[in-house]
Amino acid sequence: MKVLIGRVISIKMAKTATVEVERLVAHPIYKKRMKKTRNFHIHDEESKAKLGDIVKFAAGRPISKLKRWHLVSIEASTGVIKTKADKEKSLPSKVKTKSKPKKRK
Repeated sequence: MKVLIGRVISIKMAKTATVEVERLVAHPIYKKRMKKTRNFHIHDEESKAKLGDIVKFAAGRPISKLKRWHLVSIEASTGVIKTKADKEKSLPSKVKTKSKPKKRK
């Protein structure tokens, strides 16, 4: 039985959570370490997982077209994380600078 650990990135579906698993892979030629991510749909019967939690999940029988994983345990409860849209809103807006006057012909 394969077991993975990842971060919950979506809980919008009933009894389902989307989990992102991040791993480091060496580039085949340059040998630089790169982050690769993959998303998994996991079955969460009691809807215990919250956005941003670190969860452990295992392979199981197919439950639906995309769900082949089930929740084993919640490793760390980090609470709610901000989405990309929320992060952009919290950043300070760009300061408008006066543009140079255009030259007339």
